[in-house]
Amino acid sequence: MTDNQRSGMERRVAEAAVPVERRNHPDRRTILKESDEAIQRLRNISMFNNLSVEQLDKMVRICSKKKYSSQEQIYRMGEESKDMFILMKGKISITFNSGVELKNIVPTGTVGEMGVFTGEPRSASVLADTDCIVLNINKAELFTLFRNDMELCVKILLNIIRNLSEKVRTDNKVIEELMYRVRSLEIL
Repeated sequence: MTDNQRSGMERRVAEAAVPVERRNHPDRRTILKESDEAIQRLRNISMFNNLSVEQLDKMVRICSKKKYSSQEQIYRMGEESKDMFILMKGKISITFNSGVELKNIVPTGTVGEMGVFTGEPRSASVLADTDCIVLNINKAELFTLFRNDMELCVKILLNIIRNLSEKVRTDNKVIEELMYRVRSLEIL
């Protein structure tokens, strides 16, 4: 019987298995494991609170994994906001053009979401402090997902509103404290 006449199962048994190291693409088990791991990480991010497993899986499917080397510039202040990412491994710093560091991000922090949702250019620069692995979310793909799953869209946008409200409350406390200090200096 020739190869063309054998069933698929007979051909697979007759052929030697290709070792994982020689495959041109990741092993399916590795992809599934990474997907499950990514879903578990997303569950811990406030932007994705209250999403179902199916919705989290949809989010993971639009993500692409990217690697950045230590000291590599990821975003520059003023650039167009085409994507956002979730830091999975490593450490990054967010700075203003003056060089003043705003904050450090560690896994599973999100970066770039403000520009993606507002359409504004990058408000700060982002640098990889160490070798990093991120899950990149492209703006166009995210918005397509939103159009196809309005429930997911509403949940994420409500979570973002909650996060922004909390940031405003925190910033108001800082402003109040600074104003108190300034006024107390004026009295002196």
